[in-house]
Amino acid sequence: MTLKNIAQIFFISTAMAGPLPFEEKGQGFHRSGVIYGQEDGRREVEDVESQRWRLFARSTAVQVEGKKFLRKTSDGHFFLKSQPLQEFFNICPTEKYIKQNSIGSCSGFLVASNLLLTAGHCIADQDDCDNMKWVFDYQKNKNTGGFVDREDVYRCRAIVNHNYNPYLKSEPDFSLIELDRTVLNRTPLKYRRQGLIKKRTPLVVIGNPTGLPTKIILGGKVFDNKKGEGYFVADTDTFLGSSGSAVFNEDTGLVEGLLVRGATDYVKSEKELDCYISNRCEAINEEDPDCSGESATKIEEVNIAGYRQDYPERSMLNAYMDKNKEEMDNFYYRGLTVNNLFLEGSPLYFHAFKAKDQSWFYRMISQKGTNLNLKNTKGETLLLVTIRKNDYKAFFDLLLRGAKFSH
Repeated sequence: MTLKNIAQIFFISTAMAGPLPFEEKGQGFHRSGVIYGQEDGRREVEDVESQRWRLFARSTAVQVEGKKFLRKTSDGHFFLKSQPLQEFFNICPTEKYIKQNSIGSCSGFLVASNLLLTAGHCIADQDDCDNMKWVFDYQKNKNTGGFVDREDVYRCRAIVNHNYNPYLKSEPDFSLIELDRTVLNRTPLKYRRQGLIKKRTPLVVIGNPTGLPTKIILGGKVFDNKKGEGYFVADTDTFLGSSGSAVFNEDTGLVEGLLVRGATDYVKSEKELDCYISNRCEAINEEDPDCSGESATKIEEVNIAGYRQDYPERSMLNAYMDKNKEEMDNFYYRGLTVNNLFLEGSPLYFHAFKAKDQSWFYRMISQKGTNLNLKNTKGETLLLVTIRKNDYKAFFDLLLRGAKFSH
């Protein structure tokens, strides 16, 4: 039996779950995808006017089976295999995006500079962690065919926090993973810390439905959110492959949850033989499994902040990357210093100086216990760098604090 045949069976089966065929290990509840109402809410990132959502899309990534879809080139970059949606899933020619590449199995998003959150069934164990890659900027006209910049490709180093029970849909479904290195020039997404999102609150989802290039999905809203439950239900136009997508409160811009399961994605066309079309529902109908809504694990179930505190040095680095001054100050009050914090091989205060983050820079060099004589990758102390950059104010400030030309 071919992989295409298997995919078709997944679309029409009501006995099994419906994520991408290579997305899960066994039966479960994380079927996901349907179009609610008359309009398909999926949009290309470049077509959305809101700068907020385009910026947030940069902090999302698609999960790719490394050995199958990514080949490393001689110069260290990656070549991405092409696999059009229509060919892989036998989608009818009347459907959207049929010529686009479909290589993703799940979605994920940054919650700290080196921590990514996805669905628990997407990264269930260390084997999944080792075999999957995460590609940022997988968008239309960017990283969707041909060569992919190595700076946009990350691997999973370890599972930090995980929960998933394929037979209990009331259980939270998430994997908080540590990436192999700090993600630079992308802002971790902010998320709800307390409280309950209300019914009918408008939602925006950013992820990779059917493994396609990143889509910003508009027009959804909260259908049900019971206190004490680990998830809420919404009418977002999400599909298989959207598992792990960030679900935002449209009003506040905060992440409220991550998509984990939903209704039937594709159904056999009555007009065309042997191909499939998107399942469409006028509205959520809890009695109809094909239109029962999309479920998202509530973000507070993950306890992201708690796990950041378990790794003080890494958490301090996250606080700097997130520009979270309150959290950084909490570490200072606990007597921690930045002496062991490095980015790209250089002490953290070198980066604050280079970025001209004055308040952050002076907070670091003024902290009791900070070693001002650490060296960068060129073997220079910060005092030498200030001379080379003709920054005499920083030079004299460092001298007054005991900095030296060499260590």
